[in-house]
Amino acid sequence: MLCRIACLVVFVVAGVSANFTPGGPSQIDDVTDESVVAAADFAVTEMNKRSNSEYKLVRSNIVGGTMQIVAGVKYTLLLEVGLSHCHNDYKPSTLEECPLVKGAKQYQVVVWVEPTNPLTYHLLDDGFKDASGKDVRDVMRKAYENAGYTYKEEM
Repeated sequence: MLCRIACLVVFVVAGVSANFTPGGPSQIDDVTDESVVAAADFAVTEMNKRSNSEYKLVRSNIVGGTMQIVAGVKYTLLLEVGLSHCHNDYKPSTLEECPLVKGAKQYQVVVWVEPTNPLTYHLLDDGFKDASGKDVRDVMRKAYENAGYTYKEEM
């Protein structure tokens, strides 16, 4: 019992000193942090699996986001993602491996990282909405075709 109280005091003090509300979302200060990058890369890989596109989406930037401690960590991230010329093999790729066909757009994704060993990732929002909340799959298809590529979706 004493250990639980001590842990709670440390958590609250750390939260106050870091401008953090226990249980509430807090701004991510370092978008290059390994755990943030892993969540972003997982989200883009899942977006590729859900898109059924012949060509791969690639992340060009992590703009920002929040994190919240909820039986693990819930990340709400704003990502810049664009279509590449690489065929969609549902595996992660870097921007250097798969350059963008056209400029990237911003997508908001929500990833929950479950504290298991190894960590388990879940995509709670598939990201196919732009920053205003509009579904962008048709816009992506048209932009891709305008760039001279064939956009095929598998059924």
